[in-house]
Amino acid sequence: MPDEQQLDKCPKCSCGDLFVRRDFPRLLGLAIIVGAVISFLALASNPRTLAAGVWVLVGSAFLVLVVYLTAGWYTVCYRCRAEDHDHPANRIHHGFNRDIARKYPPPLPSNESKTTNHS
Repeated sequence: MPDEQQLDKCPKCSCGDLFVRRDFPRLLGLAIIVGAVISFLALASNPRTLAAGVWVLVGSAFLVLVVYLTAGWYTVCYRCRAEDHDHPANRIHHGFNRDIARKYPPPLPSNESKTTNHS
Protein backbone atom coordinates (compact mmCIF):
# COMPACT_ATOMS: atom_id res chain seq x y z
CA MET A 1 0.00 0.00 0.00
CA PRO A 2 1.50 3.36 -0.98
CA ASP A 3 2.36 5.97 1.60
CA GLU A 4 -0.45 8.52 1.93
CA GLN A 5 1.94 11.42 2.64
CA GLN A 6 1.78 14.29 0.18
CA LEU A 7 5.05 15.13 -1.53
CA ASP A 8 6.81 18.41 -0.89
CA LYS A 9 9.99 17.39 -2.73
CA CYS A 10 10.97 14.83 -5.35
CA PRO A 11 11.82 11.42 -3.85
CA LYS A 12 14.40 10.85 -6.60
CA CYS A 13 16.39 14.12 -6.69
CA SER A 14 15.03 16.11 -3.68
CA CYS A 15 13.94 19.04 -5.88
CA GLY A 16 11.17 21.12 -4.32
CA ASP A 17 9.72 22.29 -7.64
CA LEU A 18 6.92 19.89 -8.54
CA PHE A 19 3.82 20.12 -10.71
CA VAL A 20 0.70 17.99 -11.08
CA ARG A 21 -0.92 16.41 -14.12
CA ARG A 22 -4.15 14.53 -14.74
CA ASP A 23 -3.66 10.78 -14.87
CA PHE A 24 -5.80 10.61 -18.02
CA PRO A 25 -5.63 7.28 -19.89
CA ARG A 26 -4.68 8.69 -23.30
CA LEU A 27 -5.04 5.38 -25.12
CA LEU A 28 -8.60 4.99 -23.87
CA GLY A 29 -9.46 8.54 -24.93
CA LEU A 30 -7.97 7.94 -28.36
CA ALA A 31 -9.86 4.64 -28.74
CA ILE A 32 -13.17 6.34 -27.86
CA ILE A 33 -12.60 9.13 -30.37
CA VAL A 34 -11.42 6.83 -33.18
CA GLY A 35 -14.40 4.54 -32.60
CA ALA A 36 -16.76 7.51 -32.65
CA VAL A 37 -15.31 8.88 -35.88
CA ILE A 38 -15.54 5.49 -37.61
CA SER A 39 -19.12 5.08 -36.41
CA PHE A 40 -19.99 8.59 -37.52
CA LEU A 41 -18.56 8.04 -40.99
CA ALA A 42 -20.52 4.80 -41.35
CA LEU A 43 -23.74 6.44 -40.17
CA ALA A 44 -23.20 9.64 -42.17
CA SER A 45 -23.09 7.71 -45.44
CA ASN A 46 -26.88 7.37 -45.20
CA PRO A 47 -28.94 10.59 -44.80
CA ARG A 48 -31.45 8.73 -42.61
CA THR A 49 -28.80 7.86 -40.01
CA LEU A 50 -26.80 11.11 -40.11
CA ALA A 51 -28.49 12.42 -36.94
CA ALA A 52 -27.55 9.20 -35.13
CA GLY A 53 -23.95 9.73 -36.24
CA VAL A 54 -23.94 13.22 -34.78
CA TRP A 55 -25.29 11.84 -31.48
CA VAL A 56 -22.51 9.24 -31.48
CA LEU A 57 -19.96 12.07 -31.70
CA VAL A 58 -21.68 14.08 -28.96
CA GLY A 59 -21.98 11.02 -26.70
CA SER A 60 -18.36 10.03 -27.15
CA ALA A 61 -17.19 13.58 -26.44
CA PHE A 62 -19.23 13.48 -23.23
CA LEU A 63 -17.74 10.09 -22.34
CA VAL A 64 -14.19 11.41 -22.81
CA LEU A 65 -15.05 14.41 -20.64
CA VAL A 66 -16.34 12.12 -17.86
CA VAL A 67 -13.18 9.99 -18.05
CA TYR A 68 -11.04 13.15 -17.91
CA LEU A 69 -12.88 14.62 -14.93
CA THR A 70 -12.76 11.37 -12.94
CA ALA A 71 -9.07 10.74 -13.63
CA GLY A 72 -6.77 11.21 -10.67
CA TRP A 73 -3.67 13.37 -10.42
CA TYR A 74 0.02 12.53 -10.27
CA THR A 75 3.08 14.60 -9.38
CA VAL A 76 6.01 15.34 -11.71
CA CYS A 77 9.41 16.81 -10.84
CA TYR A 78 10.60 19.77 -12.92
CA ARG A 79 14.27 18.81 -12.57
CA CYS A 80 14.38 15.08 -13.30
CA ARG A 81 10.84 14.59 -14.71
CA ALA A 82 10.22 11.69 -12.30
CA GLU A 83 6.52 10.84 -12.06
CA ASP A 84 4.98 9.85 -8.73
CA HIS A 85 1.64 8.03 -8.84
CA ASP A 86 1.89 6.62 -5.28
CA HIS A 87 1.19 9.75 -3.25
CA PRO A 88 -1.87 12.02 -3.32
CA ALA A 89 -1.35 15.32 -5.15
CA ASN A 90 -0.25 18.16 -2.87
CA ARG A 91 -2.54 21.19 -3.15
CA ILE A 92 0.41 23.58 -3.06
CA HIS A 93 1.58 22.28 -6.44
CA HIS A 94 -0.15 23.48 -9.58
CA GLY A 95 -0.07 22.61 -13.26
CA PHE A 96 3.02 22.94 -15.44
CA ASN A 97 4.59 26.41 -15.35
CA ARG A 98 6.95 27.29 -18.19
CA ASP A 99 8.80 29.91 -16.13
CA ILE A 100 9.68 27.37 -13.44
CA ALA A 101 10.62 24.77 -16.07
CA ARG A 102 13.13 27.18 -17.64
CA LYS A 103 15.21 27.01 -14.46
CA TYR A 104 16.02 23.36 -15.16
CA PRO A 105 17.74 21.98 -18.28
CA PRO A 106 16.00 19.08 -20.01
CA PRO A 107 16.88 15.77 -18.35
CA LEU A 108 19.62 13.74 -19.99
CA PRO A 109 18.71 10.42 -21.58
CA SER A 110 19.26 7.44 -19.33
CA ASN A 111 22.39 5.27 -19.70
CA GLU A 112 20.24 2.37 -20.86
CA SER A 113 19.52 4.06 -24.17
CA LYS A 114 23.19 4.82 -24.91
CA THR A 115 25.13 2.42 -27.04
CA THR A 116 28.88 2.11 -26.97
CA ASN A 117 31.12 1.21 -29.84
CA HIS A 118 33.73 -1.40 -28.83
CA SER A 119 35.85 -1.38 -32.01
